[in-house]
Formats: sequence, structure tokens, C-alpha cells
Amino acid sequence: MIVPMRHVTLLCLDSARTRALEALATLGVVHLQSQTGALPQADAVKRERARLARAEAALSEIELVAQESGHGARRHAREVPEAADLDAVIETAESLNRLLRQAETLRRSLAQWAPFGHFDPAALQRLERAGVAVRLFRCDAETCPTPPDGATVHLLHRDDGHAWGAWIGPGDLPAGCVPVPLPDRPTAEIEAEHEALLAEIRSDRERLLAARRHLPELQAAMVAQQERIDAAEALAGMGREGEIAWLTGF
Repeated sequence: MIVPMRHVTLLCLDSARTRALEALATLGVVHLQSQTGALPQADAVKRERARLARAEAALSEIELVAQESGHGARRHAREVPEAADLDAVIETAESLNRLLRQAETLRRSLAQWAPFGHFDPAALQRLERAGVAVRLFRCDAETCPTPPDGATVHLLHRDDGHAWGAWIGPGDLPAGCVPVPLPDRPTAEIEAEHEALLAEIRSDRERLLAARRHLPELQAAMVAQQERIDAAEALAGMGREGEIAWLTGF
């Protein structure tokens, strides 16, 4: 059966707006409407809403990590925090995603240089300054270039589809050869940074798995934050005239 709802207007003293809203929240019988047609978005409310969205994303990240790890949180029982800390979880989840992006960027870079082995671009740059140009390239395995007089090609790696090599000396790379840019530092240094990022990623994953044991407390903290947002918006949305404040709802 559909129960009809009544539109009501409630008056109170402007000085008692907060107490009136707290009483209504306790009763839970009125669905409030803003007097302005749209709830004001003060800076504080915006920050609270942004934090709530970040918290929701963090809790989703906890579940994702748990699924990827086979719900392995019990392996890290010694690292379980004594109490839930929503801000710490948000920070860890955002750190994890930032590290994942950085590690993927380095992984892609390392993949293009892997066929050449470890090398220092500074050595190639010194040769170029001495008048010996060295260019790295990739080409189809079936169409490796033939260098002109005065140039040399060294093939460094080959698989079923491609070959990678170094063109040493004058002349332009022929059609079919794709130049491979030099890294900005030794590849061994980039690889070490990538390994360090992977270690940080593992650490953040373990912290999120440990925090999963406090999921009910974290969810309760999010509910409390949503209530604070609702209260702030309801307070800002009340009509005011002199010493009287009012709100409407159903």
C-alpha cells in the first residue's frame, strides 16, 4: 500500500537551527528540501564530499587487492593495525595506484630497451661527440638493413618477428627501420628504480590486506562522514528571516 506523504514546513529560532536538525535526524521522519532549489556547496562540504569519494575508492581498492591476492590477508597478521584509520587507508590506496602507474611507465620503457641489454646512453653520446654516430633501431627480422660504405650494423637481438640492432657510422636509417630513442640514464639504473617501485607496491598491498580486517569500522566511519555532510547541507539549506529559520520536507 502506498502511504501518502505530507509536505510540511517547520519553524525554529535561527539560533537553534543545529539543535533542531539534530532532533529531526534522531526522529528520522522528514525528508528535507533545500530552500534554494540546490544545496549550497561550501568549501568545507566540498572537501568532505571529496574525502568520502576517495574513501569509497580506497575500500574498493582493498577488495580488489584481496581478490588478486586470494584473500591472503591472514599471511600478514603481524602487520594488522590495532585500529581502523580511514585517512591512512585512503593514503595507502592512492599511493598504490600512483606507484602502479609509475611502475607501468618504467616497465614499458624497459621493454623497448631490453633487446639491447644494459647500457649507458652517455657512452653513445660521447661517441657521437667524437664524430661516430650510433643509432639504435628495430626492424623486421626478414629485412635487416645493409649499411653503406663507412657504416656498420650490429644486430643485438632477434626473435621470430623482429630484430634489434645498432647502426654505427654515417647514413640514414633505411625504410623499415624504426629508431629507438636513447634513455635519459643507464638502463640498469632504470631497472633498479622499477624494482624499488615493485617493492613499494608489495608493501602497500600488504597494508591494504591488513586493513581489510577493519572493514566494518572503516565503513562505519564513512557512514558517519556522510551524516556530517548531510547535516552541513541541511543547515546551509534552511531558509532564514530575522530570528526565524525554517525548513521544508515530506
